Amino acid sequence: MYTKHRFGLWQTLRWTSTIFPAMGLWSLALVAVHHFFELEALRLLGLPVGILGTAVSFYLGFKGNAAYERLWEARKIWGGIVNTSRTWGI
Repeated sequence: MYTKHRFGLWQTLRWTSTIFPAMGLWSLALVAVHHFFELEALRLLGLPVGILGTAVSFYLGFKGNAAYERLWEARKIWGGIVNTSRTWGI
């Protein structure tokens, strides 16, 4: 689990270096086919994209919240261990 607050530009580019070119080529091919062959079947309405975006945002929100809860629980347990060891040491 990655718990840093920020990602650097180079780290982000390294993680996405394989998917961005592939998605760019795929998007370019779809736009070219839609533009030159006038296929209306490739047209995507706004409603499915909006619903999918909302679902993804809820998923990521709950996933991030669960990760933070696990991190906080581990900090509480570690704090209990430290306090108990200090008490035992005294």
